[in-house]
Amino acid sequence: MRRLSYEEKKMNGPQWGRFDAEGFRRRIKNLTDAELISTGKSVSHARSKSSDPIAALHNESEYKICREEWRRRHPKPVVDDFAS
Repeated sequence: MRRLSYEEKKMNGPQWGRFDAEGFRRRIKNLTDAELISTGKSVSHARSKSSDPIAALHNESEYKICREEWRRRHPKPVVDDFAS
């Protein structure tokens, strides 16, 4: 799929209704941990500052995907309370 130029994006306007979650997941998987943290922070900041409900939903989806990817890479250790 071809990436749109700045002018094409500007002419088409925001594409809030066309969030591609699978495409975002594929992009996120190729990031380093530092880049993933940076992306998550920027998405979280945008999520808290958004007054548009559609943009907020879009940012919330991106934030959840970033958290899922972090948990996939860094699972919480299982605590065995019954270990001797």
